[in-house]
Amino acid sequence: MRTSLIQQPGATLPFVTTYTAGSPFNEIPAMTDPLGRHWSQPADIREAPMDDDHVLLTVAQIDALPVYDRGYPSGCYDGKCWLRHGNGDVFWLCWYHPHPKPGTIGIGSREVLVIGEDHGV
Repeated sequence: MRTSLIQQPGATLPFVTTYTAGSPFNEIPAMTDPLGRHWSQPADIREAPMDDDHVLLTVAQIDALPVYDRGYPSGCYDGKCWLRHGNGDVFWLCWYHPHPKPGTIGIGSREVLVIGEDHGV
């Protein structure tokens, strides 16, 4: 487990902890926090196929995700997803997930592979 700084796709940001013990977190948890009703993301995002490195997203899923390139969305709760630009034409799907340390949130991320036509994210 690393604390204080993590290298998140596109930027290094302080004061975030990510859970790295064991195998990668390959499932986006359900967004059950009541604040989730105010957050817009694709209803089918949890069904997106992913492995340890990549996630396959449709153009519609990509277009429905908010983009955060220089920070993180406020309101940290499990299942909240967003996009981040990487180097060149690379995009990353990021999400909050449970962390074993109380009061801490984990952040998962996978490089996006697009299913379908070009998009204008």
